[in-house]
Amino acid sequence: MKTLVRNIGTLVSGDIARPLLDADSLVIRDGRIAAVGRALDEDADTVIDARGTTVMPGLIDSHVHPSTSSTRGCTAA
Repeated sequence: MKTLVRNIGTLVSGDIARPLLDADSLVIRDGRIAAVGRALDEDADTVIDARGTTVMPGLIDSHVHPSTSSTRGCTAA
């Protein structure tokens, strides 16, 4: 399966030496980034119009509170 994300406003790399990429589109093939560039126009199963948004591939929202979320609603036995 191939997905094209186009019209990206800002593409953040995650590399401290080069945090922003000169690109406005990326191709995802089988769950992995296959290409990054400008005006990529590939045959894709799915096309996502990012409409100028900031894209941060690989960003994981790790803001969780495991000590409270796992015990919420539980009572001691």
